[in-house]
Formats: sequence, structure tokens, C-alpha cells
Amino acid sequence: MKLNAPLCDASAIIDSRDGDLTAEVRHQIRYPLRVPVSFTWFSGEGTPRSAKGTSLNIGEGGAYILTRNSPPVSAQITLVFRFPHLPDFARFHRLEMGGRVVRAEVVPNGKGLWGFAVASAWTVMAENEDSDREAGDAE
Repeated sequence: MKLNAPLCDASAIIDSRDGDLTAEVRHQIRYPLRVPVSFTWFSGEGTPRSAKGTSLNIGEGGAYILTRNSPPVSAQITLVFRFPHLPDFARFHRLEMGGRVVRAEVVPNGKGLWGFAVASAWTVMAENEDSDREAGDAE
């Protein structure tokens, strides 16, 4: 049986047969970065869908996003994270990630927010062509 754990922590698993407590181990570090993110996926009927939210954490292996419009579990998704202007990274203000939604849940006391986890298949730093306009657009 899987227990709900805090959003940023590894989940705990209890094997009801022997009462053994084991922690799932994440192989990549996730960083608590809260930045605007826009994402796209296709509905079950093949219609393109898009929404915006805020990252709760980002890592090489995936991300966790807070939003009002969550894609379904197993959806293939593309995310675009927009970072504020950083002088040392003058050309790179955008991180693009593609992957699959592996978990979606209503956030407790989140006032209608959903949280979803993405396992990434690829991640790329990219030049941001219009960061000032789009950075303020996220929820």
C-alpha cells in the first residue's frame, strides 16, 4: 500500500504482508525551483491542450507542477520553464522538457490546485526569444 507523503519527499511504502517499511529512492536530485511553466499535451481524442502553472521542483529526471488544469496520467507532455533574467546566463532563460505524466493529484488545501509529476525523456536549455512578455503570463 502506498502512503501519501509530502510533495517534495520520497514516498514511503509499507508492505502489508510483513509490515516492512521501505523508502523509494529517487536517482536524480530535484531542486525546489518555483518558476512559471507552460505545457502542452494531447487529449484522449487527439485534441491539443495547453495550460500554465508553476513548478514546485525541477530535476534532470523530471518535475512537479502546480496548476489549475492538470493533464491526465500517462499523457505525453512538453513543458517550457521560464526563468528571470540572470546576467550570467544572458542567452538562456528557458528550459524545455518533454516526458510523460506519471502522477496527478489534488493538492491538499491548494484551493483548487492540482499537482502533477513528469518523468522526463529529454531536457534542453534554450534561448528565450520573448521572456519579458511570457514570464508574467503564468498563473
